[in-house]
Amino acid sequence: MLGAVATVLDATDQAVRLYGQAMDHLRRTATAGTNATLARALALVLFDSGAWTAAQSAAEDACWTATEAGADNVTVGSQLLQATLRAAQGDHAAAHAGASGAVRGLDLRKSRNLYVRYRQARGTAFLAESDHQSAYEQLRQVFTRDFHTEPVHYHVSLYCLSDLAAAAVRAGQVADARVVLHAAERAMGASRSVRLDAIVHRASALLGDADEAESHFRAATDPVTARWPFEHALA
Repeated sequence: MLGAVATVLDATDQAVRLYGQAMDHLRRTATAGTNATLARALALVLFDSGAWTAAQSAAEDACWTATEAGADNVTVGSQLLQATLRAAQGDHAAAHAGASGAVRGLDLRKSRNLYVRYRQARGTAFLAESDHQSAYEQLRQVFTRDFHTEPVHYHVSLYCLSDLAAAAVRAGQVADARVVLHAAERAMGASRSVRLDAIVHRASALLGDADEAESHFRAATDPVTARWPFEHALA
């Protein structure tokens, strides 16, 4: 539970440590289903922290134990994370195949978390192959198109914001993306993590006025944001 709290608060280093300690304990005492759920949570924060080899290993462990235990959501989530890893490393073909295969036959409306992570995996894959229009179409779906735009998932959608902005600039969708940015800022409120603050600054630099971009980019690349190295490198 402490690891989950640390994850939501973007205390990523602490989440890695706490989940790792829990895994060490549960490997000796718990059921396969419990191990799978925790292994997937660990894989996600390892991915965020830049430890991609360890994230891949944890995701594979989660997928195997979840399949054995019949924990279908964990199986799908682990496969989607592996697809996102492939996309982030430039293997867009394998990423598309992995993401599509993971959700084949499923109704993703039953899980907003998995729905958003599927769109994120596909969007990242399209970015990797420089298909910015398709990337925007995927990432735009993690926010509603209602009169009052909102995140589809209260937490996970927010991390797609800066990639959505990058795709929007190259796809001619800046006006629409600004609506999403403002909606995301409303959803976050005044108190947001350093990580989310950096994501908002990168999106603002890409979508805002040129004379304000420099200050936003400097904020997005503050040394403290290096704790999330892939997002830091993109900014």
